[in-house]
Amino acid sequence: MTARNRNNKESSEFCNKVVAPLLGLFFIGVSIWQIYRNEHRAVYRYDALTVGMEQTVVISSPYDDLDPSNNGKLVHFSALIHGQTKQYNASTVNNNSSSSNSINKITTNTINNTTTSSVLMDPLFGFTCTVSDCIALKRNVEMYQWVESGKTKNGNQKYSKKWAPGHQLASGKNKMLVRRFFSETFISKPVMAGTAFQLPNNIVTWLISENQNQIDVTTQTQVLSVYQASKREEAKIVDGKFYYSKNNEAKGRRPVLGDQRVWFTEKRPETITVVGVQGENGTIQEISYPRGDNFLFSNPRSGDILLYERGNLTLEEIYKVAKSDNTKITWGIRATMVLLLFLGLLLLLSSPFSDKLPYIKDQYGINFYCLSMEMALVLSGLTIAITWLIVRPITGLIIIGVFLAIIAFGAVVFRLILRRMQQQQRKDDSSDENNNDNDSSENEEVSPASNATEDANNNLANPPIAVDVAHPVDDVVEAIALPPA
Repeated sequence: MTARNRNNKESSEFCNKVVAPLLGLFFIGVSIWQIYRNEHRAVYRYDALTVGMEQTVVISSPYDDLDPSNNGKLVHFSALIHGQTKQYNASTVNNNSSSSNSINKITTNTINNTTTSSVLMDPLFGFTCTVSDCIALKRNVEMYQWVESGKTKNGNQKYSKKWAPGHQLASGKNKMLVRRFFSETFISKPVMAGTAFQLPNNIVTWLISENQNQIDVTTQTQVLSVYQASKREEAKIVDGKFYYSKNNEAKGRRPVLGDQRVWFTEKRPETITVVGVQGENGTIQEISYPRGDNFLFSNPRSGDILLYERGNLTLEEIYKVAKSDNTKITWGIRATMVLLLFLGLLLLLSSPFSDKLPYIKDQYGINFYCLSMEMALVLSGLTIAITWLIVRPITGLIIIGVFLAIIAFGAVVFRLILRRMQQQQRKDDSSDENNNDNDSSENEEVSPASNATEDANNNLANPPIAVDVAHPVDDVVEAIALPPA
């Protein structure tokens, strides 16, 4: 055995004897602890939603003046979400038009000279929303470049030329390509719900993440500066998008590496339903969990009470959606942790540590998949039951009773199945032995007819020698001396 093979064998034995059991114990500990935390979180979240629903104040008209008495309380309202935009001045854009790099980096947060308006605008192209009170305007930029497109049969990386946002790595194939334009999102500040409430950033981000409408670039021709006009004149319009190509004779038909196309999308006003804590000046506060004397709970595991859904939902409907989401999260974490617990038990029982358990070896052999899954279900169920016993004693006792009944029923069924399998195995073994005995007996017994036929054949091949009784010795000598026929 070479030194390399010996080292590989030693490392493999070390992994089996040390690493696998330790990793299995780690997985078991983490999964049980997370199941315990998940049950606590689910209970506290359910309580928070139940109590929050009882204490939420319904705002019938979010377009009226604010009621200061609701500050610090949970409020529910459905309203049209719209923007109140700060727009760029033409003078500000013209002053920055000398440097294309500085223009590309301009956002709504970097321009000082602003005027209140109801329309968002891209300062680089002078492009605006098509509707008033637009929530967001986005400049989308794609470049024709190398992108990864899977693996070859030999395991090598494949590349193809495609339109893609940003600057794809592609193992350095695109390092010589220069991006002239960058994607940018311009968001109205503030974003209002009706006329009374201002939405926090997380709701705005969720709101503009989808359902945006593309704007045809041919619909707007007015610009505010010579720089903006030059950017538009330089491009060719293809499918409602600005197209910038190095091949001026074949713009949009045969793209080459480094070509870019630019188009715009807008997020129009939309009706949503919100449940949150009313702050001063109508702001919906972002809180980790409800605080203060107005709430009957103050546990951080309950999560936030900041609910928002698209459409016009009643108080009961939006809380029903929140409770449904809590149930989905709870069961998702349960399933994930049971699988992790199964993996940990499998690593532990499949290691040489299981040699110390001869009973398990005799019952299950070397296949521990079934045993690991059974133990994972039992341990996770016991953890859930104990957690509920701590948090909700009566409910916990009921869960433990039901769980023990399920375990007993499963044990009985398992024993019956195991006994039937053993009986079937013995039956199969006995039938195999009978078949072997029959085969051996058939080989040993020979019928008289076959014996007679065999004797006749032997006589034809070796005819008997006729011996005279009166002179037996002479006849025998004469028969021996005769030449063969």
